[in-house]
Amino acid sequence: MNEKHRALLRDYVRSGFDRGHNVPVGNVSASELVVPDTFYLSNISPQVGKGFNRDYWARLEQFCRRLAEHWYGDRCVCCFAA
Repeated sequence: MNEKHRALLRDYVRSGFDRGHNVPVGNVSASELVVPDTFYLSNISPQVGKGFNRDYWARLEQFCRRLAEHWYGDRCVCCFAA
């Protein structure tokens, strides 16, 4: 991959965006082996933080997690980028 196209942590500093996880750590916490993999920047999408990533999106993730655990047990998470 060309270096100029690679995301870096400093890209998020004072950008107004959170590092939104495509696969949240809460969805893989049963397997300690894969938890660190969720923090790679390849698993991150910029998201507006206040009012979205830390609020509505977080609640939607929690709802989907509870729904899947209640009805389906094991689950699969898919992320589609527009």
